[in-house]
Amino acid sequence: MIRAATPADLDTLVEQRLALLTEVAEPARRATVVAMGDATRRALARAFERGTLLAWLAVEETPLGSLIALLDERLPTLSCPNAREAYVAHLWVAPRARGRGLGTSLLAALAAHATACRLERVRLHSAEKATSVYLRAGWQLRTLDMERRFTDLS
Repeated sequence: MIRAATPADLDTLVEQRLALLTEVAEPARRATVVAMGDATRRALARAFERGTLLAWLAVEETPLGSLIALLDERLPTLSCPNAREAYVAHLWVAPRARGRGLGTSLLAALAAHATACRLERVRLHSAEKATSVYLRAGWQLRTLDMERRFTDLS
């Protein structure tokens, strides 16, 4: 079952966020992930309070996955005139539950919400191994995505 997350699910969202970060972190940086728990909890709690957090859980007897997106208001552009969009910051499914369509179902819940709320678009950064899941769910690859970092986290 896919259901919207509430502030009561904060512990689960933090736990699953840390599981995702541990999974993708280089071995030397995995210890750093544990220290991110409090900061992650504060950031999610603030987003819940502001109404800028969109989150869903895949639950059977226990939570098996989650999707977290953040609403963002941007300046209007020609391609996004109402300037309402979201960014998927997190999509994770427990290893034991992968391959059962839970990630696709979480994305479908987000898509239904985005349509109902008339979001202009939803963006994300995909791990290479997950790109096929997003493409099958109707997402499109885009180019010219850039960033500049101002702190060295190594």
